[in-house]
Amino acid sequence: MTRHEKLLENYEDALFALLMDEVAEQEGKRFLEENERLRQNPEAIIPDEANRRCLKTIKRTFAKKQRREAGRSAYGIFTHIAVFFLAMVILVGTAYAAFPEVRIKTLNLMIEVSDVASSLSLVQEDSHSSDSNNETGITRDEKMLSGYRLPKIPSEFVIIDEVCLTLSSWIEYRNDLGNTIWISIDAATGMTVNRDTEDAQDVENIQIHGYDGLLIIKGDGIDITWGDIDQNNFITVHCTGINRATALSYAESIEFVATP
Repeated sequence: MTRHEKLLENYEDALFALLMDEVAEQEGKRFLEENERLRQNPEAIIPDEANRRCLKTIKRTFAKKQRREAGRSAYGIFTHIAVFFLAMVILVGTAYAAFPEVRIKTLNLMIEVSDVASSLSLVQEDSHSSDSNNETGITRDEKMLSGYRLPKIPSEFVIIDEVCLTLSSWIEYRNDLGNTIWISIDAATGMTVNRDTEDAQDVENIQIHGYDGLLIIKGDGIDITWGDIDQNNFITVHCTGINRATALSYAESIEFVATP
């Protein structure tokens, strides 16, 4: 834009402002005259009842506005508290994940056994559990599942299913005789593991690597489940057509291996 164009634009703006000012002055005079005329006219006087209703409406509207302002203030305070609480949850969660001694004091395995079914759940309690060795390295030929080293399975067994998800992973082996070995790793947060104990030949409380668990023998199946309170996981070994000692050896061979 040239200097001349800029001056012309400024002149037009100033002229428009002057014209609008003159219009506003004329309109103001007209409104004052109209107001005076209405004040002198008895028929134009607002009744006292209408005046009271108007004042009441104004006060009610003003009160609503104050409540909205108070609500916005309370919401702002609540937002700051929520952010602080979230930060504390993250900090506590980080400590929970990083230090085994924190986890040991936080979680404990609760086992409920009945004639029909049994359940296992990790609950928050003050307890102590022996430390597991999770610093052992792994070799190239060892099988892993969700950070756990799996037992060496006899060569006649082949893998028929293997799934690795965020909260649950499992692997299943089978041989030509139809015998099976099923191993699962499940996140324990908010989860209860239910096991069928109806008409079971044996239901026994056991420990695997110092962690409490349950051994159930029913028919030709052996189910071993325990809670790894250090990693907050349920671990299950379910075998069919395999004896108790062998199934226990598979369970005791499963160890968590720390990430380098």
